[in-house]
Amino acid sequence: MKQKICVLIFVLFTITTASSQEKDTEAFNKLRADLAQAFVAGDVQMITAYHHPNVVKALAFDRLLIGRDANISELKGTLQSYSMKFKEHKIESFEIHGETATEISTFTIEGTPKGDGKPFIFKGRSLVLYIRYKESPSGWALIREMIQAE
Repeated sequence: MKQKICVLIFVLFTITTASSQEKDTEAFNKLRADLAQAFVAGDVQMITAYHHPNVVKALAFDRLLIGRDANISELKGTLQSYSMKFKEHKIESFEIHGETATEISTFTIEGTPKGDGKPFIFKGRSLVLYIRYKESPSGWALIREMIQAE
């Protein structure tokens, strides 16, 4: 009898864990797709929805932005001047650790000036820390990000 109970508990745990992992995979697929579309569309509201209020980003060695308002203000300025499109996003490492997740990825962004000027390509690597955040459309939000330019 004890053996049957142990097997049942194991099966239920496995099903619950697999279901949770599937939901998290779907959530991150949604997050990545929504953010890619939002950058192309210049949709600051959607981008904001995926940022925790206490987000901190190191976009360059001499550029640390603290808080969602500072990050969104910087983003608005960029999107007023440029159209941005992710040309490539390759995830090198991704792990969920309970209420947090880490991602290391390489990316290529094509920027096109909204006035005169030539398009440019920006390549780099990012380290992103996400936390579960019920106010985000996917249930996850960026809380820390560090970018290393190529």
